[in-house]
This record gives sequence, C-alpha cells and structure tokens, in this order.
Amino acid sequence: MKARILEACKTLREHFHLLRWVSQVVRQFRHYLLGIVLLNIVQMLMGVFFSVFVKELIDRAYGEDVTGRLILYVILLTGWTVGGGFLGYFKSMYYVKITFSVRKKVYEAVLHAQMLKLSGLSVGDLNTRISGDSADVADFACDTFPSLLGAALQLMVTAVIVYYINSRILLALLAGGAVSFALLVLFRLKIKPLQEKLRQANVDETAFQTELCSNLMVVKSLCREQAQAARLEGLHDKTVDALRNKNRFSFITGTGMDVFFNAGYLLVFGWAVLNLSRGSVTYGTLSMLIALEGYIQGPVSTFASALPTFVRTLISAGKLDEMLRFDACEESEDTPPPAGDAFGVTVRELAFSYPDRRVPVLSGFSCDIQPGQMAVIVGPSGCGKTTLLHLLMGMLQPQAGTVEFTSPSGNSMPAGRSVRRRMGYVPQGNTLFSGTILENVCFGVDSPNEAEARDALRIAGALDFVDAMPDGMHTVIGEKNVGLSAGQAQRIAIARALMMRPAVLILDEATSALDHETEENILSAVAHMQNRPTVLCVTHREAALRYADQMIDVKKR
Repeated sequence: MKARILEACKTLREHFHLLRWVSQVVRQFRHYLLGIVLLNIVQMLMGVFFSVFVKELIDRAYGEDVTGRLILYVILLTGWTVGGGFLGYFKSMYYVKITFSVRKKVYEAVLHAQMLKLSGLSVGDLNTRISGDSADVADFACDTFPSLLGAALQLMVTAVIVYYINSRILLALLAGGAVSFALLVLFRLKIKPLQEKLRQANVDETAFQTELCSNLMVVKSLCREQAQAARLEGLHDKTVDALRNKNRFSFITGTGMDVFFNAGYLLVFGWAVLNLSRGSVTYGTLSMLIALEGYIQGPVSTFASALPTFVRTLISAGKLDEMLRFDACEESEDTPPPAGDAFGVTVRELAFSYPDRRVPVLSGFSCDIQPGQMAVIVGPSGCGKTTLLHLLMGMLQPQAGTVEFTSPSGNSMPAGRSVRRRMGYVPQGNTLFSGTILENVCFGVDSPNEAEARDALRIAGALDFVDAMPDGMHTVIGEKNVGLSAGQAQRIAIARALMMRPAVLILDEATSALDHETEENILSAVAHMQNRPTVLCVTHREAALRYADQMIDVKKR
C-alpha cells in the first residue's frame, strides 16, 4: 500500500510539472486565452439562462401577449449563435498560433541540440513530436481547458436552479454523474498505455513512410515494391489494432455513461410528467427541467471526455519537454578572424565513444595541420573519419582531449560555432535543398551574390553545366536533387562550401560521384585558390594524395 501511495504521489508530481510546463509554453498568449475562457463561460451560462427564459415564455403564453418576449428571445438566440461563431473563430486562430509557437520552440531546440542527443530519434518520431504533439498541447490550451472551466460553472449554476425546484432530483442526477465519472477515473490507468501504444504505432508507420519516400529509387531498383507495401500494411495493421483496443475501451466506458445519462433523463422526464398531470408543475417547468438535465449531464460528459484528451496532452507534453531539455551545444560566439586567414588545426589526445558502442571510435588521437595545408584523412570504413570531422566542427563533444584552431596571426579558438562560421563543409551524399541553384550555393550567406556564386561554381567545376541550363543559376531543382545527376549535385555542394570563403574546407567523400578528370580539376582549382583555405579531405581515392601536404591515417593514431 505504501509503495502504491508513493507511486501515486510521484505520478501527481509529474502531472503537475507537465501542466506547469504547458502553462509556461502558452504564457505569451494568456490574454487571448483568457478571452476564450470568458467567451466559453458566457456561452455555457447563456444556455442555462435560455432554459429559464423559455420556461417563463411558455408559462406566460397562456394569458399574456408574449410577442415582445418572443422577439427578445430571437434577438438573444441570434446573439448567442453569433457569439458561438466568434468563439470558434478565436479558438481556431489561436490554436494555429499556439501550435506554431510550440513547434518553433521544439524546432529551435532540435536545431541547437547536440547531435549525439538527436541520433537516437527517427525522422518519424521528430515529425510526430514537432507536428502532432504540438497540436495536442494547443488543442488542450484553446479548447479543452476553457471548456472545462465553462462546464464547471454551468454545472454549479444549473445545480442551484434544480435544487430550488426539487433537491432530490438534483441529488439523483449528481449521483449518476458521479458514478459515470468515477468509472472513467478508475479506468484512467488503462487509457494511458492504450494511448501510448497508438501514438507509437503512428510514429512507426509515419517513420517508415518517410523513409520509403526518401528511398524510392533503391526500392524500385531492387524490385522490392510488393515487399515494402506488405511491410507498410503490417505497420498499418498494428496502428489499426492499437486504435481498435482504444476504441473498444472507449465504447465500453461511453456506453456505461450513456446508461446513467439516460436514466437521469428518464428520472427528470418521468417526475415532470407525473407532476404535470397532477397540476403541480407547468409546461414551462417541464421544458426547463429537461433542458437543465442536459446542462448537468453535459458538463459531466465534458469532464469525462476530457480525460483521454488530458492523458494524451500529458503524454505529448512529456515528449516535447524531453526534447526541450536536450543539452544545447554550448559553443562560443566570438567573432572569427576576417576572411582570408586560413586556420591551422591542433588535436591533442582526442577520445570519443558513442553511448551504444563498447569500443571507442577514437582514443588518444593527435594531429597537427598548419594553416593553408591540405590534409588527406584516410582509413578503412568505420574507423572514425567522419566522427573526427564532426568533432573538429564542434558537432560532437569529445570525452577527452582538445581541438584548437589557430590563425596566422596567432589567435587560438576551440572547436565550436564561431569557428564553424568560417568553415565550408561538404558532407557525404546529396544535401541540396529544393529551390534555385543560386539559393543553394548562397545557402550559408545572408544575401545572394551572383558574381561570387559564379566564381564558386567555376572552382567547383559546375559553371559550365549550370550555364547550359535554361535558367542558369536560377534553375529550380526539386526535392532530392531532381533534375541533377549525383556528380552535379556534389559540385554544387562544393560551390556552396566555397561560397563561405572558408578558413577551413572540409570534404567528406565530396568527390565520390565524380569521374577522375573532374575530381582532379576541382582539387587542382582548390589547391591553387587565392587565399587557399586549410583543406581536410576524407577520401578513399588516390587523386587527392597528389595535392596533399600530409596524410593522416585515422586507424594508426
């Protein structure tokens, strides 16, 4: 029993923390959300007011001229309807604003997080957190929470009115509502794991679809269309199973609630009809009681239906909070030396291990590269060449050792953001964005400069084929470099790095898709650049060795 109490206390603390986190996230919209809450409360109370107003209207219709009251009723009803439209408008507008605000916070956390933290998350999981989980938080803030406050106030006001009509009916209705709500509270522990399973099934299906769309050429080339379609269907079946289990539970609990609600309706209706036949109540009272019965059960239903939403919001908030807690890259933002100064690189006793690997990738690695030198980094696949580059760029943090960059003037800087501003990096694979060639070449600078872009394309051996395109540098290339060969995409990526006027140029298998002649021309052009940068070139090919000032074998260090 003690263990259960402690576990319950721990769960309550976690829920309180997540709710406080949600309130902090939407804090900047608090004035608008307050307006939504007030509109919701007014809408709810107007429903109660109308039930009383209609009661008076019906009772007076027997002996008075109620034309004026009827006109007033139409006016009020019109106003209520228009108010409901405004409420829906405000909810939809600030739902979009809050969703984007949360997405932006999460997206910024992803952009600034240490790469090692993100390596364990799939693209599908990231997309679900940024899109779906953010929407859940916004929906709770804009709709669920205001509805709960309005429903609570409506329940209290309605209860007071029904109490003065007949306290026993009120007690019976509240008892039925309490039993219904208690049933759902008891099943709360069942809702959460079902919701988590459904969410994970959706994440897996989305991740597979994203990966499949990114590798369509591979799938088609290996004739695996049917196999991948079958795998997608299997993942979808898991999603359907999770949804079926959740809906089965919702059906059982929903049916149970309906039984109690219908019993409450029959109680009120039966009591009112019997007393109407005896002459102790009026037709207006009968109409009002039937309406008020709904205004008691409606809030109870709102509370009950909000429970799964509340659980889903807590799950989503927990996932988002986890991402916002990712350790940010603590990098210096010192102003780097001006363009034209190549950096030297000094590495001392560098050690690095990935959390899921027992054997360290690098251990006691050291090297010294002078400003303006070209260093070719070689070694077998998997020995840590790309990891070394990520450490030099400050994208990963070593467990031991130091990385320092020096300029000819003697300035010394650690690896990090300020140095990365003076780096040009060409990673493995195709890394262009959809847009024009000019936009891709100038991606790393604040404003496009066609003259400098042409010079960068010339050095990268890309100017001839770019000029031959219908719109030259303004030619639009599609997602995944549609319209370009792999070699053309690599040369544009090299031009993008050169556009930075880098002090350090990092080429990670950047010429793997090029023929030997084109590769030699590019390396020669880079080697003879005015204000040549320090070049770090990872390659398995021999062409780079002819221009290298030194060769660094990662395996032997």
